[in-house]
Amino acid sequence: MCSSDLSFGFGAVWSPLAETNLKVDYYNIRIANEVSLQSADLLLRQESDCLLGNLDPNSGTCQAALSQVTRYPGGGIQVVNLIPINISQEHLTGVYASADWHHDFGRWGGLQLQGAYNVILHHYFQTYPEDPIRDYLRDPYDSSEFKTIANASATWTIDKFSSTLIVTRYGRTPNYAAGLTPAGYGAPNAGTVAPWTLFNGSISYNITDDIRISAISNNLFNKKPPFDSTFSAYPYYSFVNYNPYGRSYFVEVDWRFGKSSG
Repeated sequence: MCSSDLSFGFGAVWSPLAETNLKVDYYNIRIANEVSLQSADLLLRQESDCLLGNLDPNSGTCQAALSQVTRYPGGGIQVVNLIPINISQEHLTGVYASADWHHDFGRWGGLQLQGAYNVILHHYFQTYPEDPIRDYLRDPYDSSEFKTIANASATWTIDKFSSTLIVTRYGRTPNYAAGLTPAGYGAPNAGTVAPWTLFNGSISYNITDDIRISAISNNLFNKKPPFDSTFSAYPYYSFVNYNPYGRSYFVEVDWRFGKSSG
């Protein structure tokens, strides 16, 4: 169970032309007592930094980490006890903007262009009341989330055919070295990795009013995740933010029973 406190948002829509819509939304979300399962990787890093003195051993984070990680006399890890915890507070703000344009070219079909951009302005997080408030956008030790994500698409429809190209750009994220210690971007070799841009495409054909067949390809150009020179082990990139999937193909049949008769 979670409770929210003073969450709100507002937006605006403008249509300068009959075929064009522009939208912008601001969101401000506060959450208290949110239940979350602990991360084994983060818990072990916190336990290590508490033992080394990099984190305050009297903080709520250290007290939890030291009690949940059991080691053998020689120092090896014996048990890591992960439990759901009630997060003291989380605060997220951001802006989401989008644009849509469509035009009918008559016998040449119709074209629709869409674009959207999401930017996170602030993301604060506090695990225990005794802990300092973490800045997730500027503290890579705790988070490597994307600050910005943008996408654009173009869809051409003519008769029974439709084709779509989608481009998604994920912004920069902290590199491996920046997330190793509480020093964050102050650590040696700390920095960011390059943005990641993916292209997806599809072609569809309406066999009847009820049946449509589609050919879909994700990651059209087989783009690998951005290389991280500080990640010294395979796969040389953060598996939290990126996936190992290369170019993939799908065939889809969509059959909507009774659509033509309805």
